[in-house]
Amino acid sequence: MLKRSCLLAMTLCSAIPAFGQEPLEGWLVATKACEAYQSKNQLTNPGDVRVVENFAYSMIGINKLGGEWFQIRIPGAPVTESRWVHIRCGPHVVASGPVPNPDDEPQEPFKAQAGTEATDLKQVFSATVEYVC
Repeated sequence: MLKRSCLLAMTLCSAIPAFGQEPLEGWLVATKACEAYQSKNQLTNPGDVRVVENFAYSMIGINKLGGEWFQIRIPGAPVTESRWVHIRCGPHVVASGPVPNPDDEPQEPFKAQAGTEATDLKQVFSATVEYVC
């Protein structure tokens, strides 16, 4: 009986998503070079990876609502492409555009350049962007 209860508890706990991290869409636009940590808690950075100033990186999330750490994707980073950078490294931006007229045909939303997730800042700002943070 105890074995079944423990097994049931473990199964239920594994099905519950981790609390705290909030998913975000858009990009981090690096306004300065910052370390990109594999672990924000232990400040580990295999490969000494840094974000490059004036580049945009695909956003994964923020550690919590009102948090201080963005999780971004850095293609080619050793160990994991998912890295943490402090919010002081740059703003979180999302694609934006004109408010659509209900009588007009729907327009294509902004899409990042195919084949790359780290994008030159000029490409990001070729579309209208809205600052979120």
